[in-house]
Amino acid sequence: RLSDFEDQIPRAKLEEAQQALFENGDRTLADQLLAEVEDTAQDAIYVAAEAAFERGKIAEGDIRWHDAANHYARAAQLNPTYDTLHAAREFLWRAGRYPDALRMGEDLVTLARRDFGENDAKTATALNELALVLEAQGRYAEAEELNKQAMEIDRATIGEEHPSYAIRLNNLAIVLMELGKWDEAAPLYEQALSIRSATLPPDHPYIAQSRQNLETFRARRAAEEEP
Repeated sequence: RLSDFEDQIPRAKLEEAQQALFENGDRTLADQLLAEVEDTAQDAIYVAAEAAFERGKIAEGDIRWHDAANHYARAAQLNPTYDTLHAAREFLWRAGRYPDALRMGEDLVTLARRDFGENDAKTATALNELALVLEAQGRYAEAEELNKQAMEIDRATIGEEHPSYAIRLNNLAIVLMELGKWDEAAPLYEQALSIRSATLPPDHPYIAQSRQNLETFRARRAAEEEP
């Protein structure tokens, strides 16, 4: 907001522009001066956004999720870029502030589609980020659709053997499990584990995560199907 940076706006130049316009009728000079004021104010906003983003990194490093969420959200409000919106969505989600995270996630998808196109890997990531918020809110059908869109983009860009593709498989499988679509979820969990086992070091935590996810899935399915 421009009002947050009034102290950094060259007031004398603004007054000079107003005098040129209203007292002297010099519209050309007034426009030139106002353009300089506008640029100065915008620069101040960008600097403040960068400072907020760096404070978010510090809080993240200290594992202060609530503070990180506030700083990243501030950066995204001042200067909504892919990086600021991505970080804001992530830490608002971690902090359990789902309505705020949803808004950032929606803005992230809009920006990614505009700046990178419908079929870019960054758009797939943005869709996945938004799906995570919807999942946290219990909106599984909506999350399923976004996860499927992200998978289709990744299949065409990074390919089906990439570790990031395994993340998409895993996230979609979780949503399908919550929807009770056991037969659809099972092969996705298995494929995610297969990709990670083939592409990551044997002791990588993602492999252990996939094994745990598959075990949890099988246990829940067995409990669900008990007579």
